[in-house]
Amino acid sequence: MNDAVTLRSGCKVNLDLHITSRRDDGYHEIDSLFLPLEEPHDELVVTVGDAPGITVTCAIQGIDPTRNTVTRAYDAYAEASGFRPPLRVELRKGVPHGAGLGGGSANAAAILNHLESIAPHPLGRETLCRLAARIGADVPFFIHAVPCRASGIGEIITPVAWPYKGFTLLLACPQVQVSTAWAYGALDAAEEKQLRVRGCLTTGGVADRNSFSRESWLHNSFEPVVFASHPELRSLKEALLRHGAAAALMSGSGASVFALFRRREDAEAAFEQLKGHDIRVYQHLL
Repeated sequence: MNDAVTLRSGCKVNLDLHITSRRDDGYHEIDSLFLPLEEPHDELVVTVGDAPGITVTCAIQGIDPTRNTVTRAYDAYAEASGFRPPLRVELRKGVPHGAGLGGGSANAAAILNHLESIAPHPLGRETLCRLAARIGADVPFFIHAVPCRASGIGEIITPVAWPYKGFTLLLACPQVQVSTAWAYGALDAAEEKQLRVRGCLTTGGVADRNSFSRESWLHNSFEPVVFASHPELRSLKEALLRHGAAAALMSGSGASVFALFRRREDAEAAFEQLKGHDIRVYQHLL
C-alpha cells in the first residue's frame, strides 16, 4: 500500500433500546435494533508510516492520539495475527461527539476491515467479530453494517430483514453532548432509588415493531434520565412529532434524536425548520 486510502466510516441509530439488566461485572444487558446510516460519517485517511505500528492524528479536541478506538483495533488485530503494517491515520470527524451514534465504534470496525483486506493471512469474519467485541460492544455491528438485533451487552448481533422501507428517517444532531458513562450511571442511580418514570411520548414494555403508535412503539431506556438533565432534547423530540413524524426517539444515550416519517414532504418540512436552529440534520430514505 503506497498511496493514501480513504476509509469512509458511517454511524448508527438505535431504533429502540431496552436496558434489560445490569450484570455483576457492571456491564448492562440490552435489547436493541441497530440501523446503519451513511450520514453523518467520518473519514480515515490511511498512508504508509515509517515503522511498524500505527500513528493517529485528529484535529478535533478530546481524542487521544495514542489511545482511541482506532489504535485499540490495530493493536487487537496485530496481537491476533502478527501483522503489524506501518500506518498513519488522519481521522477526519464528521460524526459528532456525544451524539449516541457510535462513531468511534464505526472507526474501529473500519480499520479492522482494512487490516483484514491487506493482511497476507486474513483472520476470517468470525475471528474478526470476536476481536471487534473486545474493543467495544457495538463494534461487531459495524463489521456487518446491516440492520441487526443486538443483545447481550450489544455484542450478540443477529441480522434482520428491514420491514420499514419507504419511511424517511430524519436525524437531528443538536449542539449537545451526552456521556454514555454518565447516562448509565444516572440510569443505575434512578433504579437504585426505585424511580419508575415514563419516557416522553413512549412507554416501556416489549416494542411492537409492526405498530407506529407514538405512545407504544419506540422506547429508549435512557430518555427519562437524559431528558431530566437536557430538557432541550425532550423539546426537540416533541417538535419532530408536531411536524408529523410517525415516531421519534433519542438514539443511544443521546444527544441525537431521530424521527420516522411516512410522508417525505413532512420530513422535508421538518428538515427546513430545524436546520436553521444550530442543529445538524440529515435525511435518509429507508
